[in-house]
Amino acid sequence: MRKLGRGILPCFIGLDLAAVNHRPSGFCTLSNNLVHTKLLFEDSEILEVIISSKQPLVAIDAPLTLPRGRFCLKDDCTCPAPR
Repeated sequence: MRKLGRGILPCFIGLDLAAVNHRPSGFCTLSNNLVHTKLLFEDSEILEVIISSKQPLVAIDAPLTLPRGRFCLKDDCTCPAPR
């Protein structure tokens, strides 16, 4: 990894968002070849960690569709399949 101006190595942040609060979102930082991970549940936790990191960019991996066979976000879904 190349040093930026003033000899500072970049810090990379990644977030794997969960669809609902009772499932954890994964958070990861990579800085100076050290990886730190944590699980976050509430939106407020996610925002607090991102804002406190003071990084200008966060890579977010979030699903754009529901998983195959799912028609809503409820675990106990009884929704009828779309026609």
